[in-house]
Amino acid sequence: MAENKSGIELVQSINKEWLADLETDTDLQILMYEPFTEDYWKEKYKIVLCNLEPGGDKPVVAKNEILGFDGFKYWHNEKRHTTVRNSSKFLYCLYETLKGKTFEKKDLEIAKNDNELLLNCMEKVTYMNLLQDVGNGAFDKKAQEYFWQKFYNKGNKNRERIVNLINALDPDIFVVTSDDGCDLIKELFNKKFENHLFVYNNRLFVGLGHPSRSFGMDDYVLDKVNVIMEGLKTYNLLKK
Repeated sequence: MAENKSGIELVQSINKEWLADLETDTDLQILMYEPFTEDYWKEKYKIVLCNLEPGGDKPVVAKNEILGFDGFKYWHNEKRHTTVRNSSKFLYCLYETLKGKTFEKKDLEIAKNDNELLLNCMEKVTYMNLLQDVGNGAFDKKAQEYFWQKFYNKGNKNRERIVNLINALDPDIFVVTSDDGCDLIKELFNKKFENHLFVYNNRLFVGLGHPSRSFGMDDYVLDKVNVIMEGLKTYNLLKK
């Protein structure tokens, strides 16, 4: 398992490589990520959620900066991006379930409008996107062509860096959303999702629907968190 110091150093070294590309490639739509706080590295289960994009709005950081917690809170609280807010709701449910809490729909109804509750959880997990944005929020043909060019083409250095970033973050649970995001992760690790899950290197990979739609349904959230918990049991990944 990655230690606190070595883990963050690995993440930062990958971001430095992307930073060098950003300075020369004005078309590169990469936004760099690392855990918002050191709490992530101390968690019993390290959780990463990876979306295709944050919800159609330009990042609130300069192109050559890491997305910090203030930038995420801007998306979450002020812009109230559906993708971002639904993601934090899902992560809160998963995080607290791993801690032993039993959820009902009424609990999610309360949580989804409690910014402090959701953001406290976000400080303990890692949030990332594969793209900065996709224009007006719709994954149109132009954005899809760009995504294929920058990630799907074999031998592309961005593919290798995504794998390296995942390894550096050393997640116990890696959740990827949207059909295109799931397809990329399947291809990168040469695995198939079965009932939304596969295991690679003792990590549970989870493929789910787009947060703007799927995570908005509380039944979906509760069901898929249960799928993850059952997957941890099935693959002997539960921790004492």
